[in-house]
Amino acid sequence: MRLEGKVAVVTGAGNGIGRCAGLRFAREGATVFLADVDGAAVEATQRAVSDAGGAAHAVACDVSDPDQVAALFERVDGEVGRLDVLYNNAGTAGPPGGVTDVDVATWNRVIDINVNGAFHCIRGAIPLMSAGGGSIINQASVAALVGGGPPAVGPVAAYTTAKSALLGLTRSVAYQFGERGVRCNALLPGTIDTAMTQPLMDSEAYVDGVVKATPLQRFGRPEEVASTALFLASDEASFITGESIVLDGGFVIAQGPVYTRMAL
Repeated sequence: MRLEGKVAVVTGAGNGIGRCAGLRFAREGATVFLADVDGAAVEATQRAVSDAGGAAHAVACDVSDPDQVAALFERVDGEVGRLDVLYNNAGTAGPPGGVTDVDVATWNRVIDINVNGAFHCIRGAIPLMSAGGGSIINQASVAALVGGGPPAVGPVAAYTTAKSALLGLTRSVAYQFGERGVRCNALLPGTIDTAMTQPLMDSEAYVDGVVKATPLQRFGRPEEVASTALFLASDEASFITGESIVLDGGFVIAQGPVYTRMAL
């Protein structure tokens, strides 16, 4: 088992990618602290892990609240005394909108959850990793590499900005804490079939646009992102740090040809 004996924290573990990662990490031998703002959802994930024979703890936590994050890591410290893996998966896209469209409250909320949430969690995790190193995984997005969302979505300025900031945070942490054996990498998923994308699934223009814009001609699956997170969490990735791994079915590389064809 690739994470045998390790301790992991997964945020946003109530559903989607976070739930898949929590299950996968536990299946590979980790004791997992599952955190989510939705207490009932994260408890459901914890039950699923337990039913599968894994070890997990459920913690209701809003990562944008530094006090709640501090309480999460105090619990990890009190119960096991160390941490090997932090997966900063919690995030929100917010409604679509450009810089001149998004309201200030929405902008601040998207930044608070995606960027400040990861910042708070990293600050809580580092002291618990200091003795033996560890792996930090930040959930960015291909939105960090393009100026807007898939066809029929348009600009998502707050989300794009937040996920871009995570790339800088990833490199900063990798640089600062590498000498302690702490690795930090970012995942950049494309459009994944999760609760975040479900509200758009009734839009034929959205679904058709994503499929046409993706060379693999489909949405990604949460399990595919969780599998890559598992790799980065494991010792198999022991010499990888400061990197950004794109999991988008080719979405980014296809944007020039796709949008040119659409224009025609």
